[in-house]
Amino acid sequence: MILWGHNPTETIFGHTNYFFQKMKQNGTRFIVVDPRYSDTVSSLADQWIPLLPTTDNAMMDAMMYVIVTENLHDSRFYHPPYHWL
Repeated sequence: MILWGHNPTETIFGHTNYFFQKMKQNGTRFIVVDPRYSDTVSSLADQWIPLLPTTDNAMMDAMMYVIVTENLHDSRFYHPPYHWL
């Protein structure tokens, strides 16, 4: 599970964090993308990616490039005319 710009342990009390903790107990791996080392990072993250502010788009573009060029996507949701790669 990638939590990008989402900090449920500090901002959403109750259900959401409860279910994330249950997911973690059941083996779900969490990647937290956040420039700040937050409570969410310390309690959920298997990997923390501390992007510099304003670099989110570059990271998303790079991830999309790898997902598409290495055929890691579900082709049912990727249709031409998306020939931007």
